[in-house]
This record gives sequence, C-alpha cells and structure tokens, in this order.
Amino acid sequence: MSVYSFIKEVGDKIFGVEKEEAEKPTEDTGNSREKAQKENEKAVAVLKNKIQEWKLEIRDFDLKIEEDIVFVSGAVDKQETREKIILATGNCEGIAKVEESIKVNKPVRESFFHTIDRQENLKSIAEAHYNDESKAGFLLKANAPMLNNIKKPETGFVIRIPKFEKH
Repeated sequence: MSVYSFIKEVGDKIFGVEKEEAEKPTEDTGNSREKAQKENEKAVAVLKNKIQEWKLEIRDFDLKIEEDIVFVSGAVDKQETREKIILATGNCEGIAKVEESIKVNKPVRESFFHTIDRQENLKSIAEAHYNDESKAGFLLKANAPMLNNIKKPETGFVIRIPKFEKH
C-alpha cells in the first residue's frame, strides 16, 4: 500500500456543508458521526462517478473515505490509469491523503507527483522538469481531463510528471 499526501483545502468539492457541520465538536457525537458517514458515502459516489466519466478502467474497485483519507484498491492495466485514479481521488477539498493498493498489470516507471506552487504554470513546470517549456502541452495531455488550463492550474493541485519519451 502506498500513501500520497494532498492539500486538504484544494480541489474539487465533493462534500456538502453537512460534512463541515458534522465534524464540529458537539455534545451529540453519535448524530455527528452518522452525518459525517452519510457525507462520506455521498463523496464516494461522486468520486466513483468521476472515475467512470474519465473512463479510468479499474477492476475489483473498492473506494471508501474515513475522515480525510481516501482508501482505494483494485487492478488496472496501465500505470497512467493508477496515477490518475490517485490524483482524481486526492485532488478534492477535504481530502488530505490517499492510501492505495492498486495493482498494475503492465507496470512501467512511475510518474513524479508535483504540487503546484502559486508562482507556477505548466510552462514553468515543464522547464523545471524537462528543461523545455514547450513540453507544457505534454503535461496538459498527461493530466487530462484533470487539467484544462495550460496557463494557470490551481495552486496546491497535485499533477503527474511522467518521464518524457520521444516517439
């Protein structure tokens, strides 16, 4: 199992205000736990739908959320699919970690994960990792459909930096 960290305040909104309310300390902790569990179940449905919409094929798929941690397991054919599932589940407001045990049938070198700084854009990231800012389009494609803005991706968002291979 691998664990990946994310910035909890950044990303897609998958929880409603009920989750925030449920996490506030109150005298009625039983009711709060039930509300938080219901919000987690709704968020799991949102994440599963996102993975399906993005056509990320995973077999024996299991996903759950406990507090601010996503647990995901299954089997995929490609390393890229595994990485995109990790990022799809982690780049969400309210999620701090993804613990995954996704088996890859055809393993290849893992991509590097990079957290976007407020001063960065895809061109500066491409320059830093590939010594070539023209590879920004490669990064955009490698992170599709998560990224859609080559000029200014969201600060704190985690992206994949795959090894650039010339074809």
